[in-house]
Amino acid sequence: TYNLLKSLKKIKSKQLYFYRALLYLRIYSFGPAAAQMRRYFSWIGMPAAGERWEKRILAAQKLTSDINKGEGSWASQVMSVAALWQFWRDVAYMVSPPSSYMPPLAWTFHFRAFHYARMFAGDPKVGSVPASPKGRQYLKEVFPLIAARPWWSLPYEVQYDLVTFMGIIRSWNRYFGGRRAVQELIPSLAWRVVSLAASYRLTTALKLVEKNGRDPNMYVKIGLALARLGRWCDAARVMELAREGGADEHTEQIARALLECGKLDPSEELEEDENIGYALYLLDTGHAAKALAILSAIPKNARTPEISFALLRASLAENVPGAQNELLKLAKNDEKARLLLADAMVASKAPFDTLYDLLVPSLYGKKGALAWALLAIRSGSRMLYLKAVDQAWFNPDVLPALLNLMARHGAFPEDTLALAQRLHALLPYSARVSYSRALVFLRFGALDRAEAEINRALAQRPAYPSYLRLKKAVIRAKSAQKNSVTN
Repeated sequence: TYNLLKSLKKIKSKQLYFYRALLYLRIYSFGPAAAQMRRYFSWIGMPAAGERWEKRILAAQKLTSDINKGEGSWASQVMSVAALWQFWRDVAYMVSPPSSYMPPLAWTFHFRAFHYARMFAGDPKVGSVPASPKGRQYLKEVFPLIAARPWWSLPYEVQYDLVTFMGIIRSWNRYFGGRRAVQELIPSLAWRVVSLAASYRLTTALKLVEKNGRDPNMYVKIGLALARLGRWCDAARVMELAREGGADEHTEQIARALLECGKLDPSEELEEDENIGYALYLLDTGHAAKALAILSAIPKNARTPEISFALLRASLAENVPGAQNELLKLAKNDEKARLLLADAMVASKAPFDTLYDLLVPSLYGKKGALAWALLAIRSGSRMLYLKAVDQAWFNPDVLPALLNLMARHGAFPEDTLALAQRLHALLPYSARVSYSRALVFLRFGALDRAEAEINRALAQRPAYPSYLRLKKAVIRAKSAQKNSVTN
């Protein structure tokens, strides 16, 4: 936001008054926001509206200060919170009404409005004020939209508001349309337990599963979600609960999590599904030949799409004849194969038009952010990169893969560094994020930080060849730096 404001200051255009005002509000810079908003409305011939907005913005600044200091009586503080909800709600609506496809700036303002609405309208114990009915209606409208996003990708204070409000409406359902209406607002049990676990509330998630009958498949869902975020030891812990409960599906994923955390010995005799999990583990740790031997032995009629794709990856790594043709054929209908092929095409500097034609079916899918990023890397267009990031925030699960892609190709280093910093705050225990951050820091010459990050990644995945190679590269770079200073 600060860099964008700095860039906009260099552009002399009255049309930018409005956008500067919103960006100043984004960083709680009320004074400049009030001045910019007044100039905007004066420019469009509505000076009276400009004066009103200037007064509202400056009043919001004072109210925020008073609440933070705890000044005034209880009743006046409740009224102040209600006024701040109305302010941030109106600012949010200037960008976009509540919807699943709001731009990031609109989400930011609606998060703030939700926070203040929860404080006065979402908790009947504080008492009612004139704005309470509208505040509760707003909460009913916005809460499902926020709860539907991956909770780990939300700012921590929003996660707190979300979980707190969920408990309140279950206890005080008569204020929100009754028990049936509240049940429709609250996400499913599966979504809640997975979201709680992914947002570092694993103990709470496990207690919720216990309270609802200890369904082993629920444990599997939690474990798979944790594995996707690179939290293998937590995943292994939950997967063991699933096995004890008799879970008979996803055995290969359970084995993979246990292997990653060192809780399954591959030297012992493994069951068939566990052997598949071992092959997937070998493939990702750079032992493609061993993985190929295991996967090739599986009968064709027993191969799931995941196994077939893993076999293709192993065949490509070992240069098996016909593997490239198989990838080309599979890429027409399979998104994972398409992105794998596109990555190779970017590395070989294939023509942009050819790459674009290949990626068209993926541009607006679940992994559309990766497709846009590949186009951005090949073309050098920062606009396409920003489109990729924007797309990723609508499906945050793809963010670690996006960071890894940008770090590997060394594209848009400053933007990639900003993304790396944000993801570290969201996923501090992800080995994949730490590895990608180490790559970024190495390119910037921040060798101490690169070493710290690769050590963090190796602490979770000590056997990964790519991690070990990066550790050696960092050590060599530090040695060269030390020698150059000495000389």
